[in-house]
Amino acid sequence: QRKLNLEDYLAYKKVTAEDLYEQFKEEESNSLVAGLVMREIVEKENLTVEDADVETEIQEMAEQRHVPVETIRAYVERKDVLAEVKNRILQKKLMEFLKSQSIIKTVEA
Repeated sequence: QRKLNLEDYLAYKKVTAEDLYEQFKEEESNSLVAGLVMREIVEKENLTVEDADVETEIQEMAEQRHVPVETIRAYVERKDVLAEVKNRILQKKLMEFLKSQSIIKTVEA
């Protein structure tokens, strides 16, 4: 693995530091707007994460990793991990809601 300094990276990408800054600024702005829109949809549609959702997620995680449910539950019950799991569940619910509200047309090329 090669370490690349900023100057080498800019030369490789053929951009200036200002160009890179503007690119990151635009990406961050778009990400912020998307996050705010998603949070608004979650609130308006009353999407929530229930204890049963967390339990289902824990069981799925244990199954995927081939470890006992109790092991995953002990790991998840740490506060920082539980918040992350709840956020992931909420994102899944949001995506399911958005898909259910979408009109998808198949177009042949």
